[in-house]
Amino acid sequence: MGVSWTKEQQQVIELRNRNILVSAAAGSGKTAVLVERILTMIMDRAHPVDIDRLLIVTFTNAAAGEMKERIRNAIGKKLAEEPGNIHLQRQLTLVHHAQITTIHSFCRHVIGNYFHTIDLDPNFRIGDDGEMKLLRNDVVEKLLEDFYAKVREDRRYLKFVESYATGKNDAGLADLIFTIYDFSMSYPWPLKWLEECRRAYEIEDVQGLEHAVWMRPLLENVGLLLEECEANVRQALEICRESDGPYMYEAALLDDLVTVQECQSAGTYVEYADAFCNLGAFSRLSAKKDAAVSEEKREQVKEIREQVKKYMKSLQEQYFYQSPEAMAEDIRESREQMEVLLGLAEEFHGRFAAKKRERNLLDFNDLERYATRLLQSDLPVARSLNEQLYEIMVDEYQDTNMVQENIVSLI
Repeated sequence: MGVSWTKEQQQVIELRNRNILVSAAAGSGKTAVLVERILTMIMDRAHPVDIDRLLIVTFTNAAAGEMKERIRNAIGKKLAEEPGNIHLQRQLTLVHHAQITTIHSFCRHVIGNYFHTIDLDPNFRIGDDGEMKLLRNDVVEKLLEDFYAKVREDRRYLKFVESYATGKNDAGLADLIFTIYDFSMSYPWPLKWLEECRRAYEIEDVQGLEHAVWMRPLLENVGLLLEECEANVRQALEICRESDGPYMYEAALLDDLVTVQECQSAGTYVEYADAFCNLGAFSRLSAKKDAAVSEEKREQVKEIREQVKKYMKSLQEQYFYQSPEAMAEDIRESREQMEVLLGLAEEFHGRFAAKKRERNLLDFNDLERYATRLLQSDLPVARSLNEQLYEIMVDEYQDTNMVQENIVSLI
């Protein structure tokens, strides 16, 4: 007996010649649908696709192996029903060489085929986690040693050390450098990202705060969360107005709706800060008892309301915990120290890369970086892959970073 797919799952399986993003809860069968989509494509009688023309990216080697095995078994089962099907016989052979792989394995495949175009030694090897960790520690230790030699000469360095080198050792400083470095490596152009971080601190006053490069996405996020709060309040009101709903909670919920909408009416950071500064305590829910009211709906409304209160408090504590003037002052005061930290992270970039080159070592970040260079700067590489591949499918897409997403988009 075959699997019974839902209407939405069947749509994902059958849609062709367009970009598709599948979003569903964990355990809902996203990977099973992906496998079925692959099978229908290679078994399509009108327009069959060879399995080696599909790039199927998974998050782990184990997941890649499992998916390849499931596809192999499905083809084998179908071939048993149609032993004379030459196309299926071909797919069963091709599946062993199909690109069902992790993003890093795919990057290594690209680099291995085109290394000569970026002057890379073909005898490179991938360092294991332990080796790369030791190398990182060696580099940052020497970096900080050279840094301390300059502390007495530069007031900025001294202030930075006094602020961040707490405790009996400088492990905290090393961790900060590693954190900034790792964040930067999740972007296609890490050094450019570090420069953008510097510009983010070029704020002199509230007007500069309003026009900061990071302000628009911050306010967009606040707006989205407030929309969700409003939707939740309206949902709770609908429950209250049902025949057995907790009608006695309606007045408090209407107050909540006004509170949320007053925050939504803001357009600038200053206006948002003013709205959240005046955010008073939420009204108490009525303690009135009524046997005709569903206890389940009473608890449901309470739960929704607690979620709204949690969101509003979180926004206040995260973004509007002080006046805009104090915010601008804090950013201005911390600019020098952030410039020192970003400078250390930038220096670590260069030194760590040099050490890896000395040993002909690459790590996973390097695989992504070199693949990006090949695909972006050498058009024949991207064109060749584009002509070879019919479709790219990414399992667990939400786990990809910006570099990996960029690699997929360049093909």
